[in-house]
Amino acid sequence: MNKKIFKILSLMLGITPITIAPSMTYQNKIEKEEYQNEFLIKTELARIERLDGNVHNVVFTKIIKDLNDRKVLLIAFNNIYSIVDISTLMSLETKWIDISEYKDNNNLFYIPIQGLFIKINGTDYQQIESKEIVKYNDIKDDYIRLYLEKDSFFKEQEYQNREEELKLKFNNDKSLIVDKRNPYTEINASVHYGNEKLFISQPNVSHITPHSWWWLTRDNFSRMGYDDDRADEYFNKRISSGWCCYNALANLLLYNEIFKHPGKLFSNEEFNKYFTYELHNSNEPYYSSPIYRWNKFNDNASSDDERKTLVYNLHKLNNKNYNNFSIPNTGMNFNKLYRKFVEGKDTEKYYREVYSDSWWYTAHYVWEYITKRHLLVIMTTVNVDKKYKSFDHAFVVYGYDNKTNQFLITNLWGNRETNACLINYQLWAGNYSFFTIIPQNYDESKAQHGKYFLYKGKHYDWKYIEEVMVYDNTLYNKK
Repeated sequence: MNKKIFKILSLMLGITPITIAPSMTYQNKIEKEEYQNEFLIKTELARIERLDGNVHNVVFTKIIKDLNDRKVLLIAFNNIYSIVDISTLMSLETKWIDISEYKDNNNLFYIPIQGLFIKINGTDYQQIESKEIVKYNDIKDDYIRLYLEKDSFFKEQEYQNREEELKLKFNNDKSLIVDKRNPYTEINASVHYGNEKLFISQPNVSHITPHSWWWLTRDNFSRMGYDDDRADEYFNKRISSGWCCYNALANLLLYNEIFKHPGKLFSNEEFNKYFTYELHNSNEPYYSSPIYRWNKFNDNASSDDERKTLVYNLHKLNNKNYNNFSIPNTGMNFNKLYRKFVEGKDTEKYYREVYSDSWWYTAHYVWEYITKRHLLVIMTTVNVDKKYKSFDHAFVVYGYDNKTNQFLITNLWGNRETNACLINYQLWAGNYSFFTIIPQNYDESKAQHGKYFLYKGKHYDWKYIEEVMVYDNTLYNKK
């Protein structure tokens, strides 16, 4: 093991305490590379324990590079990893994924937002989450860069933020980090793996949208909306990409239908066509939500008209476009598709749509909608300037953390590990788009909530289900 890394880990284990000399100036401290790496590891550990709510150990650390030869520090914890930019000290990415198996792998590198990759040979690379093998020429074209004018400005700011994390850890002042306006911030989602019942904690970010637990339970294709329509037998070809935008819009529609104005986005006929329930999980409140129909529920649909999946029908409504600049992967195109879907439903009284394709301001707009209005937002990485290529994907943003300047997102891939990811604001601060709908005339205390949740054979609204989950969490925490 590298001696410097061994020393860092020793410090983290408490063998030799790290001390911050008050007499040292900011520049003196931060310019000492050895001190800086120790400082980054110690403060990132404090961040992770705040965000996750559990005590963690540092499993390993590595200095790796991105495709632009920019150095980043990879820090692996028990079941989480963080990517920290060495030049700015910013936490770029935090994911709830165990990467301990890669401790001795020296071929890791990082692509912003796409995550960690392993270099297999000169041309082939493997994404560690999906295990997908990709070609270098493909990923270099998709590369997303940091858009920073001066590293020094961010470095000083991040240094101060990290010192505050240490103070927060030692003071254990949770009032600084819990969003008091969301009464269900503390609900943890229960998921099943075999016969084991696990409670998955929501990241303890400073701002989170209501009912955020719901995203943690969207952990397979039918719960998240991706389905076997990805293999489009009707075109006799495999469609490996291009569904994410339709999937994002489908989830935005379903979320607002079951938690906001019932019966305004879907008619009863449409709802029964596109959604069903997991009858075998009826006794679990966490699996009481509607799930998406997919072809295995369609009685062997033999024609295009009989395909009942919402994602496919949104795609069909958009003239079956997959091309990156034809799919609704810009705010304007999302808006057009949304209007097509709600045509004739008189939704203007209940929802107002907003979007932006304004490059540099998109991230700020999303930040405002998340932190000030607690609204769910679709955000994309499509580059609206066709001169440049980028990794084109649509995400749902449902939280923000002030201390790390990171958005809380789901990748919409239908697995537990990617339903709660933290991505730095600056990675979104260039050429991206967003879309959302804003509930109108909505007063939660007076609203009539739809009974969309099936629990123990009966239908309930979300308020009842969340009360059951709060009780379930209380019992679990007493064990």
